[in-house]
Amino acid sequence: MSEKAYDTYAAVLDGIDARICALAAQDGKIIFANHSFLAAFGEDCIGQDINELLPAGKAMPVRDAATPEGVELCEFYMEDSGQWLSVRREKAVLPDKGETLLITCHDATPYKKRECDIQERAYTDYLTGLPNRHACDEELLRLLKRCQGVNTPGVLLFVDLDDFKVVNDSFGHDYGDGVLIAFASFLKQLFQGRNSIFRLGGDEFVVIIDPESWMNTPEYLEEMLERARRPWKALDKEFHCSLSIGVVDFIARMEDARSLLKKADIAMYHAKKMGKNIYAYYTEGLDSETMARIEIETLLRQAMLNDFAGFEILYQPYYSLNPEGSTRLEGCEALLRLRGRGNELLLPKEFIGLAEYLGLIMPIGDYVLRRAAEFCRRVNAAGYAGFSVTVNLSSAQFRQKDAVRRLQGILHDVEADPRNMIIGINEGIALNERNHTLRCCADFRRSGTQVAMDDFGAGPSSFINMRELPVDIIKIAPMYLQACTDNFAGHFIRLLADLGHCSDKKVCLCGVETAAQLEFCRELRADLIQGFLLNAPDSEEKLLRELAAAPC
Repeated sequence: MSEKAYDTYAAVLDGIDARICALAAQDGKIIFANHSFLAAFGEDCIGQDINELLPAGKAMPVRDAATPEGVELCEFYMEDSGQWLSVRREKAVLPDKGETLLITCHDATPYKKRECDIQERAYTDYLTGLPNRHACDEELLRLLKRCQGVNTPGVLLFVDLDDFKVVNDSFGHDYGDGVLIAFASFLKQLFQGRNSIFRLGGDEFVVIIDPESWMNTPEYLEEMLERARRPWKALDKEFHCSLSIGVVDFIARMEDARSLLKKADIAMYHAKKMGKNIYAYYTEGLDSETMARIEIETLLRQAMLNDFAGFEILYQPYYSLNPEGSTRLEGCEALLRLRGRGNELLLPKEFIGLAEYLGLIMPIGDYVLRRAAEFCRRVNAAGYAGFSVTVNLSSAQFRQKDAVRRLQGILHDVEADPRNMIIGINEGIALNERNHTLRCCADFRRSGTQVAMDDFGAGPSSFINMRELPVDIIKIAPMYLQACTDNFAGHFIRLLADLGHCSDKKVCLCGVETAAQLEFCRELRADLIQGFLLNAPDSEEKLLRELAAAPC
């Protein structure tokens, strides 16, 4: 072929933006390069071995089913320039040169950057900047593979923020996000170095403690719990969210990623059941508890999907004491139960904590309020105008900023008299969140609804604050009445009753189970009494029959 044909071919290749060169078929030396290639690799590259410019050992093959036969694709990262090159190798016949190997290089940097951005987004939690669940799974797999065959110890922490859902439900997601960001920032600072931190979603985090640091696990745990005793800052507010931490010690060669995360989750839930701001190590015995938890979770979710079928509300009456010693039925307390697989009734302590953890407590709470209000209206309409019904609010319900509005909406819907509804709150909630308690209880009372403080004396009671608390009824914790024959317990109940009456509050003694306890209540002149000696929790229909036999 003529020199003119070669010059024409070369001119065409020079006009292409891609970097193109041709190699001698015998030794791989560069025998031709277009202007773009020369500008990138230097004018003296003619005659050089291509491996000096694009080392074969650094080539990353690209597999594409659409690639024609005889064509090889690979990528190179050019460390000097920070560029990525997409390289195509194929046989070609060059005029005046014969058969050659044609190399075509394209700048793939923008594409690789987009690819890296997409991959980073796929493996990064958008809110906290921490690696996400996908990254956690892959990191666990890499760790276990790296340590396979040796007895390398490892530690996995599964961390959940207690009461986080209350922040979201009561103040909104902006504040919830702020708490998560503050907590993630703390974890990043605490677990510096080779330890790995992940956000699985919601308020669940995982920490993989590097095998070289596993001896420091007790110190890590104590620092986490100590920090959680102080509030987390979010926007213009501070929130107290303690931690439940599940801990798994493992030997890499004996585990797989999925079972490790499952065990850590089991241990975390066990810690949550034990109380707030605590950690628990996984043991084999926890598996049976997990099966029970899964069973209850299934019952809860099925009930939610089937219009609350499976939930039952029983009513335990409370009575006033007449001067001559007789009792008078004044109202009842609504008590939620869940029907189990074996037809047994589960008590709230067996499922309420899990319902809160699963974020189901708000609709369940509204359901109980609605049913109780409907029953109250039904009884009042039957001629018992002063009959009242008490409904106990969970901590999540009470902390809602629209708790009063929700109650008013339900009472309006069912046309129940708010004066005959009593809202029960736990003493611990009331006194630990005093400002919110004062505001919320005052709003309840302004709406016409009475407020009762439940289990008074069971926690860190504040007698000084008792007078200020806007509640109508103080229900003394049953444990004191059960020990009323004890000199100290008897005097303590009298003290609580006197303080309650001095504060213009009614005093209710709960847990009346013996004739001696009933007589003690008479001597004390309690305003209200409640207990199994008088009546056990029962159905609406049985309570209506009792009312008919002994009307209020």
